[in-house]
Amino acid sequence: MAVGEVGEIAIFRTHQGSSEYFKDPEKSAKTYRVINGRPMIFTGDMATIDNEERIHLIGRVSGCINTGGEKVFPEEVEEILNRHPKVEIAGITSVPHERWGSAVTAVVQVMPGESLEDTEVVSWCREFLADYKSPKYVLFVDELPRLITGKVHYRELKKMVEEKFGIDAK
Repeated sequence: MAVGEVGEIAIFRTHQGSSEYFKDPEKSAKTYRVINGRPMIFTGDMATIDNEERIHLIGRVSGCINTGGEKVFPEEVEEILNRHPKVEIAGITSVPHERWGSAVTAVVQVMPGESLEDTEVVSWCREFLADYKSPKYVLFVDELPRLITGKVHYRELKKMVEEKFGIDAK
């Protein structure tokens, strides 16, 4: 990759461990590949590299939101939102959108005793991010769904948003 370019992390496979997913040839083909004769494992983690050859993780391929042809990694938007002094924790997902395909959607748990308007959330994001990365919709919740590790539970977050917006997630 060139400096600043986004790419998926691949690890050179030196051991004889697993080389496929059980009864899932499509997932196996995406994960286990041979590049220039070298067996590689593609992790699903997206990253950039800087001038000093340091790797900067930016998100997961599976969580990437395509909005109007642009890619948005939820973790990048969450990092900005979680810096807001009134935000306890925020999660980013998307909802279908007629014009952009998907619209970036923020789910925000506000600090106890604080209040926040959706316009404040959007303008905060626009201070630090490109407009297309800023949420088009904001949903405030009493408690954000989290995994046991404390991280955002994206599957539950997506369900919560689809329910709120009346989206049938067939």
